[in-house]
Amino acid sequence: MTAVLLHARAALRARWRSWLLLALLVAIAGGAVIALAAGARRTDSAYPRFLRAERAADIIIFVDPGLAAQAVRLPAVAEAATLVDLAPTETDFAPVVLTDGRYGRQLNRFKFLAGGPLNPNRADEAVVGFLLARSRHLHVGSSFTIHLRTGAAPAGNGLGPPPSTQALTLRVVGIEATPGEFPPKSSTGNLPVYLSPAFLRTPLGLQAPATEGAIAGVAVRLRHGPRDATAFRGELERLAGHPIGSSVERDQSANVQRSMHLQAVALWLMAGFAALATALVLLQLLARQRVDDSVDDSSVRSLGMTSGQLLASGMVRVATMGAVGTAVAVIVAVLLSPLLPLGTARIAEPHPGFAFDPRALGLGAVGVLILVGLLGAAALARRTKT
Repeated sequence: MTAVLLHARAALRARWRSWLLLALLVAIAGGAVIALAAGARRTDSAYPRFLRAERAADIIIFVDPGLAAQAVRLPAVAEAATLVDLAPTETDFAPVVLTDGRYGRQLNRFKFLAGGPLNPNRADEAVVGFLLARSRHLHVGSSFTIHLRTGAAPAGNGLGPPPSTQALTLRVVGIEATPGEFPPKSSTGNLPVYLSPAFLRTPLGLQAPATEGAIAGVAVRLRHGPRDATAFRGELERLAGHPIGSSVERDQSANVQRSMHLQAVALWLMAGFAALATALVLLQLLARQRVDDSVDDSSVRSLGMTSGQLLASGMVRVATMGAVGTAVAVIVAVLLSPLLPLGTARIAEPHPGFAFDPRALGLGAVGVLILVGLLGAAALARRTKT
């Protein structure tokens, strides 16, 4: 064993530059592969973690204000936040007033991508979802106009004055992401615009919610979570005497999760292809390194070293190179972690930036070590046969 270690140390010292380059290849390529694998895991878990971090509602119902007041008092309700829906003429807007200050703060909390929350004393401010900001090219400080219907709707016989329309100009103070607003949306295509409670104290605000058939939104967290959604909705429909509109977070999140899972699968495939390409390149370089090292084989054989000892010496060098490269690969993977996830998963990620995933890094490091060892053994075995 002493002879093997002495020979390995001498060979490493003689050609340390080439072994260092191999270690750097393992570090960079291995780090990229581990980062892709960790990014795939991070992508797959981004939306469930987002729902927990932002305290997603289990169900959102759309009812008349009187029924909304009864809904929040049902036994299954653990927590609720109410909104007032306005009636815009535009089909891509869904303006709502945050009436009690809970929505966006305690339930379905806003993750602000830019800007910040509404000033409760400013009636001309708006917080918009990231999809609306993207489609309308809005940013913090942008102004846009929506048209609201006010007054009573005409009677069923068509007689009476039609409802009037008034323009409302709003300034964007925040762009947010919140549960229920990620594509693909399972409910309407309308994109939310959130207004301050101060709007309801303006002349226009006093008229807009009075439109006949005004709708209130109630976001609810249930005592037993999504399992209570069906029973809760059934009890509410019994009180109303008719079906009610609702959005169940479990259904919508399943659609979102499927789309993000496809992104995760793509990252896993990229990690696999990168690992395969790295293995092929490293095998060739290790074989070339073994050719260079074999120049001195005849000399050490004359001193009594066997083929098995030469193979062991080569494996010591490969193991040393692999250990150094793998250690640096883990550091590289952590340094690359802020680049992932991508797309909508990046928006959902509750903790963007550097990430330390012990499972991905640990398994990735073991995988790199095993791969380097197998490739080194394959390259050495062909040259040490007598």
